[in-house]
Amino acid sequence: MAWEPITQPCDYIVLAGKKSPGYCDVYGAYDERDLAIRQPPFSTGAVILYKRRKLAEFSVRIRLYTLEQHTEFSTWRTVVDAKPGVRTKAAALDIQHPLLEQLDIKAAVVKSVSQFDQTADGEWSISIAFVESRPLPKQTLAKLDGAKASPGDPVDQKIDENTAEMKQLLKELSQ
Repeated sequence: MAWEPITQPCDYIVLAGKKSPGYCDVYGAYDERDLAIRQPPFSTGAVILYKRRKLAEFSVRIRLYTLEQHTEFSTWRTVVDAKPGVRTKAAALDIQHPLLEQLDIKAAVVKSVSQFDQTADGEWSISIAFVESRPLPKQTLAKLDGAKASPGDPVDQKIDENTAEMKQLLKELSQ
C-alpha cells in the first residue's frame, strides 16, 4: 500500500533501528540517473546511454521542544556521531522513512551534523546530511530505447553492433 502523507503522517526517522526524538523533516532526497550522450562523428543524431543510478544526498532536520526530547536526542545522537577510522570504509546505517522508501533508499552514511539552532521560541533544530549507501553495482551499459529516424539507418546499425559487442565483452569479463 502506498504511503499517504495526509492520513499517515511520519515525523520521525528510524536510524540503525532507533527512532529519532522530536519532530523530523526529510528533505532534498532525489533519484538521479547518470546518463552519457554519445554522438558519432559526422552524425546528426545521438544515443543516450544509462550508466548508473547516482547516490542520493539528503538531509534530515530534527526539531526539539521539551527537556525530555533533548535528553532522548543525547542518547540517540550516539548513533549519528559514530565515526569510522581514518582511511576506513564508512559504516552505513539502515534508515527508514516513507519518503526515502519511495526512492528505494535503505541505508546511508552521515555526511555532516550541524550545530543546534534556535529556530523559534522554544524550538531547537539540528540538521543531519546523509549520503545514500548501496552495494557496489554490477557494471551495466544500456542504450535507451527511442524512436529511430529510419529502420535502415547505418549509424544506428553500427551503434547497435557496437552495443552488442560491448555487452558481450562485459559478459566475458564478469565470468
